[in-house]
Amino acid sequence: MLAVELIYFLAPNVKQMFKRTLPGAIIAVGCWILLSWALGFYFQHFANLNKTYGTLAAAIALMVWLYWTAFAVLLGGEINADLLHASGKRIPVKEAEPQLEAFDTPGRAA
Repeated sequence: MLAVELIYFLAPNVKQMFKRTLPGAIIAVGCWILLSWALGFYFQHFANLNKTYGTLAAAIALMVWLYWTAFAVLLGGEINADLLHASGKRIPVKEAEPQLEAFDTPGRAA
């Protein structure tokens, strides 16, 4: 949970309090555990993997698990963003000055 919480706290380009990103991290980790359990339950009870397709099925199962993991992390981040937007406590970080391209010179017609 701490790893997901650190992602939600450090990744966005906004100033925020550490405890404000906690609801999304709790939901993301809970969703991740539930989806991992559901995938394991499916493979134990419903999937009949024989010797021919066993290796391919394991690779596909890993990709599905990674997809569901990414979905859970994105869901938690989306919940945090909605909660932060609804509270009105979002403080944007100062944006950087736009830099001129190497070939752009002020006053020159394109």
